[in-house]
Amino acid sequence: MIAAGNRAEDAAVVFRMPSALANRFVHLDFEVDLEDWMAWAAQAGIHPLIQAFLRLRRELLLATRDMQRGYPTPRSWEMASDATKRFGGAKEALDVLIGIVGEGAAMEFAGFADRSLRAERVEAILADPEKAILPSDLGDLYALVAHVGARCGEDATLAAAGRLLGRLAPELGVLLARQVLRLRPDFAKDRGSTAFAARHRGLLQ
Repeated sequence: MIAAGNRAEDAAVVFRMPSALANRFVHLDFEVDLEDWMAWAAQAGIHPLIQAFLRLRRELLLATRDMQRGYPTPRSWEMASDATKRFGGAKEALDVLIGIVGEGAAMEFAGFADRSLRAERVEAILADPEKAILPSDLGDLYALVAHVGARCGEDATLAAAGRLLGRLAPELGVLLARQVLRLRPDFAKDRGSTAFAARHRGLLQ
């Protein structure tokens, strides 16, 4: 039997477990980890801009300073992803996002999304991955990686990902390679992927 619950220090719907019952359990504490959540987010189809935003503002994956209403948690960011998709963008969903992750995080994300890499730019890069001008802003690069990873089910995008690996900084290339490989294990046979792995084997381990 497995049971899950909040800790007493979380002060969120917590009741003291009788000592005799507690002594019959193995107690394990779990901590939020951005990389674990990102691995899940890529497979769960979390909106690419939310993935990119949290790469930059990783402390907002879980922020419990004000837990009165909506506040940032891994669970609420999944809800925010659904709202962003349903409303067609962060700006359009802003009122709902404020109710999900709180005003501060929602405003930051909406501002990031407004300034971020446009879909047209992503399409241009995927159409010519070897020569298209890549963004220089780190947030835009994270967004590009997330967009490519989200679309790697398309064979054309998978091929473009292999060509992009050699043009990205090694750390970003590792993020892209890992994200694509989780969804498309056959990416390991791509020429660009094998060349990148040979050059950066230490980073991929």
